Amino acid sequence: MDSEMPISCQQKRCKYVDHVLDDQCPLSAYLADKYMLGEVNEGWEQVEKIYQESDREEFFASLEKLLYSTGYIH
Repeated sequence: MDSEMPISCQQKRCKYVDHVLDDQCPLSAYLADKYMLGEVNEGWEQVEKIYQESDREEFFASLEKLLYSTGYIH
């Protein structure tokens, strides 16, 4: 349920601490799905359009690290 998600995720802004993303964040889940479907470029394009915060570079690096550590990126 959306009401159980952190407020930051409800606002399409994923929360991260020490470069670890909240695994319930819709952006990380969306991108993981795109990796599994073989639609990596499309996934990143959409995430880059959606996430417009000032910490974009750090966020994207953290997201990539999460996908690697969970086996979506080999």
